[in-house]
Amino acid sequence: MNFARAPLGEPTDLIVALWDRHTPNWRTPRDTPVPMAREEKKLLEHLRLLTDASTEGDAIGLETDDMDQMAIERMVPKKKGSWWLLPRDLKVEDKRGR
Repeated sequence: MNFARAPLGEPTDLIVALWDRHTPNWRTPRDTPVPMAREEKKLLEHLRLLTDASTEGDAIGLETDDMDQMAIERMVPKKKGSWWLLPRDLKVEDKRGR
């Protein structure tokens, strides 16, 4: 899931006018991606550790009422029936090997 980087519409639309007023440089494209800050990298590593940890609280001797935090991970299949939910050329395989 992503958010649009810029509003869609005609130059006379209200949303486009508000973007022009409050975000004046939004029309100039970025040539290079913005690097992640050190704090963001630390947060991402912490979240990866959480998702790689044990999948059940009982395995480490904790009840869910005693936990400070919990990570819920959802898996989305690339295709459901004849509908593509993710791009066909996406190189990541889901856990079912599709």
